[in-house]
Amino acid sequence: MKGMVIYYSFSGSTAMFANRLAQQKGWTVKQVTEKKKRTVFGTFIKGTKEARRRQEAEIARFKPDWSGIQAVAIACPIWGGYPAPAFNSIIKLVPKKLPIELYFVSGSGSSAASRAETEQLLKDEGYNIVSYTDVMTKSIAPAPTAKQKAEEAKEEIKEAVAELKEEAAEAVAEIKEEIAEAVEELKDND
Repeated sequence: MKGMVIYYSFSGSTAMFANRLAQQKGWTVKQVTEKKKRTVFGTFIKGTKEARRRQEAEIARFKPDWSGIQAVAIACPIWGGYPAPAFNSIIKLVPKKLPIELYFVSGSGSSAASRAETEQLLKDEGYNIVSYTDVMTKSIAPAPTAKQKAEEAKEEIKEAVAELKEEAAEAVAEIKEEIAEAVEELKDND
């Protein structure tokens, strides 16, 4: 299935999650940015207020090619218990006929305060929401780098070699014991 993961990220956690999701699904990934970059203070004060009011954000030019796309996943942060304003802008760009998976990323891992209302609003507008998932930022660990993977493989090989050495030493000890017993038996027979 050809799909697209669309995301907005303020701090980078949602970007990390969205890129990993796209990689797992084999889908393309597209980032949405706001025209005016928010400050941390502006995000937590003004942004949270806008999220609770379900206002849209003014996003930079975003015109994806929908041809051949069979499903969409949208990943956005949760601010003050509600989807970030960029979500309200993104959803309006998605063709309503497409199956849409929603992923909301937050420190608490919960959009419980707004989930039912969000789902109902989208259903009322005719969107085909097939899943709604809360993602806790603590569960989003950075993907290991090639160097980290190589180090892990090296450690696994070291452990395997150590195990083999131990097994070989035990086998050699058993063989030596059997040889010693056989030598003793031969001496006794002479």
